[in-house]
Amino acid sequence: MAPFEACRKTSTTASSLSLVRFDSNDYSVPVRWAHHPIVVKGCWQEVVLCAQGQEVARHRRIWAAEQVSFEPLHYLALLERKPGAFDHARPLAIGAFGWFQEPPGLQGDLAGGGELAGCGALPCHERR
Repeated sequence: MAPFEACRKTSTTASSLSLVRFDSNDYSVPVRWAHHPIVVKGCWQEVVLCAQGQEVARHRRIWAAEQVSFEPLHYLALLERKPGAFDHARPLAIGAFGWFQEPPGLQGDLAGGGELAGCGALPCHERR
């Protein structure tokens, strides 16, 4: 017998922005799961997002309303295919990548310059 999971489960669909809505908040999933059915397990400390029977994302649970939890690596595949999207990425616009700071002298170097294409990880300037 499997142990009891003390969480609420619900089914939904990831948006075009790779976001899943749960309890008035949005949680990101990898871009490959945009527009796909997602099962959300809302536990008291975390939110686990599953697709096709496998876990695809895990976030700390947000208890305030109308918040967004972005995981930068969920958008890496998109940024590798479309480096110019870095300038207009919604997570960047609202400061979700607060940990990502371009060092002095590189401003604009990563934005649309093709630096992310084939990079394999963010941020690319650390690989120099």
